[in-house]
Amino acid sequence: MNKIDLDKLKTFTQISEKFLVIKLGGNALVKDSALLNFCNSIFKLNQNGYKILITHGGGPQITTALQAAGVTSEFIDGFRYTSAAAIEIVKDVLCGEIQQSIIQGLRKCGVLDVVEICGDADVISAVIKTRNATNEEIDLGLVGDVSHIDASKVISALEDGAVVVLSAIGKSSDGLLLNINADSAAAALAIDLNVDELILLTDVDGIFSDWPNQSSLVSSLSLTQAQELLPKLDAGMIPKLEAAITAITNFVPKVRILNGGDGEALLMSQIDNLPIGTVIS
Repeated sequence: MNKIDLDKLKTFTQISEKFLVIKLGGNALVKDSALLNFCNSIFKLNQNGYKILITHGGGPQITTALQAAGVTSEFIDGFRYTSAAAIEIVKDVLCGEIQQSIIQGLRKCGVLDVVEICGDADVISAVIKTRNATNEEIDLGLVGDVSHIDASKVISALEDGAVVVLSAIGKSSDGLLLNINADSAAAALAIDLNVDELILLTDVDGIFSDWPNQSSLVSSLSLTQAQELLPKLDAGMIPKLEAAITAITNFVPKVRILNGGDGEALLMSQIDNLPIGTVIS
């Protein structure tokens, strides 16, 4: 953070137990500097009274691991087709490499009380996803839709003052591991935990109505506007806006989509409540 940002931080009024669920995209983890900036922001927010649950993606890292293992991978409507051969690799990357890099970054930045949860640890129950955003039948293999959240472990850790880092892996009723889109998992957790705000961090500045036209960045959307825009979006943004719509429909007050590679965006959105990124409310 530069000097002016630190000066603003000094006037940041502590908010007792303001609760955020933050989804960190895998693309935002590619650069060490972006991860460090993110972890610094989490430290400062946590110091100012925020309770924070982080869930994360790992798209680039999963793709690399699948290629190394010789496992075919493709995306359909913004979701990764996940075969039986792929799901164990997905879990190992998310609950191993990615989760540990976030935890190490947080501790390096001063967040000493961190609790790690792999999503299959009886937290996320799921069913196999069979429909896309426009309700058409879809075959994604072992990709799941969240059916139930048991947040007792999360709540216990947050009440003890910890920052929680959770990997988006679910389990079906018959014990199958399912790959859960991290945006969808974040929305389900935000709904269940009755948070103040859901933040989805990605590798662009928000939602663009005419991607890649940079002047088409949308600063705010109502629920109706978000629903109308959904089928017109680039495939990679569809799961994010779909998750935002789900969260807003289920009474999460605000969803914000931000650039996770911007070292200032997350913290500044909370300090000044500026119209940074795209806000759905």
